[in-house]
Amino acid sequence: MTVLRRFMLFVVVASLLAPTTGAQAPAAAGGVPRPNVLIIFTDDQRPDTMMVMPQTQKWFEQLGTEYPNTYAATPLCCPSRANIMTGRYAHNTGVVDNSTHHSMDQSTTLQALLRQAGYKTAVVGKYFNGWPLRRKPQHFDRWAIFRSGYVNTKWGVDGKLRRIGRYSTDYIAAKASRLIKSFDKSKDSQPWMMYVTPSAPHEPFTPVTRHANSAVPPWDPAPSVGEQDKSDKPQAVKNSGADREGVSRLREDQLRTLMAVDEMVGRIMKELREQRELKRTLVFFFSDNGYFWGEHGLTDKRMPYTEAIEVPFYARWPGRIAKGVKDQRQVSLVDVAPTILAATGTPPHPTVPLDGRSLFDTWDREDIYTEYFPDKAAGAIGSWASIRTRAIQYAEYYAADGITVDFREYYDLVEDPYQLDNLLEDDDPTNDPSPAEIQELSLRLSSYRTCQGTSGANPCP
Repeated sequence: MTVLRRFMLFVVVASLLAPTTGAQAPAAAGGVPRPNVLIIFTDDQRPDTMMVMPQTQKWFEQLGTEYPNTYAATPLCCPSRANIMTGRYAHNTGVVDNSTHHSMDQSTTLQALLRQAGYKTAVVGKYFNGWPLRRKPQHFDRWAIFRSGYVNTKWGVDGKLRRIGRYSTDYIAAKASRLIKSFDKSKDSQPWMMYVTPSAPHEPFTPVTRHANSAVPPWDPAPSVGEQDKSDKPQAVKNSGADREGVSRLREDQLRTLMAVDEMVGRIMKELREQRELKRTLVFFFSDNGYFWGEHGLTDKRMPYTEAIEVPFYARWPGRIAKGVKDQRQVSLVDVAPTILAATGTPPHPTVPLDGRSLFDTWDREDIYTEYFPDKAAGAIGSWASIRTRAIQYAEYYAADGITVDFREYYDLVEDPYQLDNLLEDDDPTNDPSPAEIQELSLRLSSYRTCQGTSGANPCP
């Protein structure tokens, strides 16, 4: 069976098996009080780490909707945060690496739009890497921000520099809970929006003392861990070589840092319950990007393979988002802001279109688009862009001019889910996609690299 026929068969089967969306029409449109919005997102968390987070699973898997096909729009910290805050791809926000946060028009952010619409806004945890801690993050009424880390971290708290000796995830849990209490004890009924952003499970992977020796589930490495033949991969992957023993220790410590995140989620959700705000609050839990555990010899993220771009993603809003449902649509992190604007009845920016789509709307995205731009910390990794469907993934790597294609990858995700065999470089012409298919994918990718909005002359997928 050809790759194209496999793709068509897969699409038909997937359409028959996929359940209906777990999201209903936004409450704000029906005159019901606008919801509070709580956005909890971790840093470098893979979906297969959720097994060490039983409280989070209870609050979200059992009492909310899971979106198991969710992907980062750029697998790097600051660009991904900008994607989340604006509902736009990096080529539109200008935040293309970890040092360009100043390029984003802050008036287009979710916090700006909600604050203008009457929301109280707050952020607790990691913000942009280079943001000065003394400086107020724009459009936030309350803030406690840091750059990263776990122990003895430096913070900017409502305009004051502080050194926090407490384990950072525990401090975030306490600070966020206090803010919820203060918001809900105020005399007005003003709704609020808050980002809660722990450093975990980002390096240096430091568990809190109480979890330093906690047992973690055994590791069953994927076939791509320790991949022997990488001759069909780009040069940056050929040059990689993660140590399996080191990766195993890294994995264990990442999982242990998430145990404290699980406790944080439990504490915050219980605070919402104590304040009788659970039914009124739309809550998200997700990560900014994934992370490699030795797949293709890699650690870190930054590459287009599944482990770096796939993220856990959950939403709950009692009475509006179904409980215990898996929504199989292909979701991008640029969909977060449009969903929240729809839920709160807040108009988008009048002149800057959203690239993402509200989860409350009816759609089924065929292509997931992911892009990456050179970052000084990444060394040899240059810019790339990728299209991922339910059946295949196609990626292009670009020369220094950002236009000339240096290398291509094409994976049949049905036959080769671990992305071991790049069909364009395996010297087997019998399984090659046709030149016409590659040309069509390349043209689509070229269009997505400059797309803007979801309609018009050059819409995003």
